Amino acid sequence: MLIARIGNRVEIGANSCIDRGWIGDYETLGGRVAVRDHVSIASKVRLAANCCVTKDITEPGDYGGFPAVPIREWRRQVANQFRISKKGTP
Repeated sequence: MLIARIGNRVEIGANSCIDRGWIGDYETLGGRVAVRDHVSIASKVRLAANCCVTKDITEPGDYGGFPAVPIREWRRQVANQFRISKKGTP
């Protein structure tokens, strides 16, 4: 039997859907975050909006992107994409 356990002092925003799972303590998931089946997320993790967790997150911290990576790495990826797109325009 699959269940979802929601602890005390949990805030679930409007239009949220919780299918199943047991996510760690002190976690924050931004809007449209996707978490793949059978993935574990450590406590004290914050996930940026629109990111996708495809493998276990074992260290606390901020993550973003697809697939989810530490936020600094994700920001570098976005900056590099911006620079590359600017080079191609006249």
